[in-house]
Amino acid sequence: VVSVLQWAAATPDVPSACQARAFPAELRRRLAAMAPERPGRGLLPHEELECRGFEDDSLSDPGDEGQAAGRHRACLRPGMLAVVVMIAVCAGSVGRCGLDIACRDTATEGDSRAEAPVTPISLADTGKDGKVGGSARIIAAMGLANFSQADSQEAEAEMSAPPGFGDDVYVELKRDPMAGGFLKQDSNGSWSVWPRKGGQSFQGFLGYGYQRVRAAGGSVAVDIDPDEWEVVPFPVARTGPSGSSDSFTTWGHRYHRGDYTDLVGKTFRFTISGLGGLGCGCNANFYAVALGAGCDGSGSRPAVCEEIDFFEGNKYGWHSTIHALADNGKPDHNGLCTGYGGTMPTAPNFPSFDGTEYGPAGTMIDTEKAFHVAVSFPTKTDGSLKGMCVELSQEGMPSMEQPLFMHLYAYRGSNYTDPGAGGGTVVERGMQKIEKRLRAGVTMLSSLWGPWGMSWLDGAASEHGPNNIMDGKCTTDMVGSCSQYTISGIAVENIKVAHLAQERRLDRGVAALRPASIGQAFRA
Repeated sequence: VVSVLQWAAATPDVPSACQARAFPAELRRRLAAMAPERPGRGLLPHEELECRGFEDDSLSDPGDEGQAAGRHRACLRPGMLAVVVMIAVCAGSVGRCGLDIACRDTATEGDSRAEAPVTPISLADTGKDGKVGGSARIIAAMGLANFSQADSQEAEAEMSAPPGFGDDVYVELKRDPMAGGFLKQDSNGSWSVWPRKGGQSFQGFLGYGYQRVRAAGGSVAVDIDPDEWEVVPFPVARTGPSGSSDSFTTWGHRYHRGDYTDLVGKTFRFTISGLGGLGCGCNANFYAVALGAGCDGSGSRPAVCEEIDFFEGNKYGWHSTIHALADNGKPDHNGLCTGYGGTMPTAPNFPSFDGTEYGPAGTMIDTEKAFHVAVSFPTKTDGSLKGMCVELSQEGMPSMEQPLFMHLYAYRGSNYTDPGAGGGTVVERGMQKIEKRLRAGVTMLSSLWGPWGMSWLDGAASEHGPNNIMDGKCTTDMVGSCSQYTISGIAVENIKVAHLAQERRLDRGVAALRPASIGQAFRA
């Protein structure tokens, strides 16, 4: 602290706008209001702060030409830079040191000094350890008597936030990245994770991943340990259309839609329209199998192989699923599935949105209109496949900023023990098998089924009893035939970080921990 303050006092030119961006607006306003109208100095010799409790008497103002002595310390009262330094440095330490701070202002008039009365400090900002919070002590010491307890708590919480943390930043649980969501900080400085921004959830949220990670009130987790979570870019791919003119229309049995190789680390993008004409019992689908399409994951073809379902859906339901084979060659018919609608009665399946967000007149995706799909295959730090991410966005809707997302970032089959006697298939090294298939090459296929027997896709809870998980809307199949749908704007892109602002925020957080110089720390 001594070194920093002496450096600040000797700095000849300190910008008047030297403020920490993380400070609450109210704190910045009050600090700016108390800054003297004297450019070019970081500390002012004619205003002094007396701090009782320091043992070292050497902290005097270099700009005071030796007039400051004894227990008159550095002139902290307000050059903006000194204010920032003391709050930033002391917020994490002074409160725990238990120092008693009192302030006295002196004004220089020629060779004489006029001394203002000492104002005692009394604060109620007490931390978990029973000590007065550091930021509150320093704020009070600088004369901010009307700075509220809530203000000081907010300032201290923001300055102590882990790098990259902030409200609505997306994080993933390190041990299970399917468990992810948006950060929300409470008034006590604790962090929680939610399925939607702003501390919001969705109807029927059951938790994410094989462990169904969730907490009270529709949250993913509360009062988290930041060391167990990782900040990651969201969305994985940019929202909106690709700009490509490639398209096709499907109205019946499966059609070959092209061959692709090495999709790991890529986004497969397309726009879908026509779901508004596909009601209960219809199944529009777009998926990938081994090159040549002589197999699939259901066993309905001459051979079985990995199958990656970008989607199966209609205007009331949507499923994204991955299937692979066990080491003994048995296909995992159920696969790992997420989305919305139908029975899906068994773990590890889980819903990722609800029928108010997706469907006719949906708040995020209105299925009566065209919308965009980004299917991404992100990688881990070692370059191996992390999993499949499907994101849905639509112009003019909140999903352009916060797409509906489905993260399938782990896969070990569909084995379950409840309900009943259990079932499903264990798949060893599931994601490695999916990665091998994607690198070797896949054939894209589309088809349209129904309307019959699709309650597993869109059925309502009333149709399936207590085993229902996804709770769709349909109780009967639609009357008539399923009309066609169109896939357009097909393109393959490298995965791009959509929110560069978040990436810069992460960079600032890391840089703040490792400044090359004091000046660099303040510029950051």
